[in-house]
Amino acid sequence: MRRYVNPRILLYFAAQSSDTILKVFFLQVLKIAGLSLVLAGIIFLFLQFDVLAWLIHSTIWIILFWSAIIALVVAVYNSYALTRSVDSFVALFLGSMLIRLLLSIVVIGILLLNNHELRLILVLNFFTIYLCFLVFEIYSIIANLRPISNASNL
Repeated sequence: MRRYVNPRILLYFAAQSSDTILKVFFLQVLKIAGLSLVLAGIIFLFLQFDVLAWLIHSTIWIILFWSAIIALVVAVYNSYALTRSVDSFVALFLGSMLIRLLLSIVVIGILLLNNHELRLILVLNFFTIYLCFLVFEIYSIIANLRPISNASNL
């Protein structure tokens, strides 16, 4: 079964130069750094209050670091996906989500093997940060595709 590909999408990505894709990648890196700093600030605030400090596992900084690294790997993969044909963009985007999931499973597995205390808090911290980065990635993709849908109204 052949899927219908909108010609506007093909023209949009064909018009993108490598400089534009590089700018999109660096903008994505800055956004990931900003999200990481915001999450670090929230974690720091939680640690300042004894009432909320029990919600944060001691490995939270490792979790945040590796989540940011995984987000950067996915950003590199998505910028590669933008250079490929639009026919395969959806499959490549879903592949990037699979890469994020598999790398995250590896990280949480290693953390669970090395930390035997407060495992439930560790898992809750990990998946809270995982979901923040996943929502950020989906929002970024939607924001990048919004100009295509707006171009169809012209």
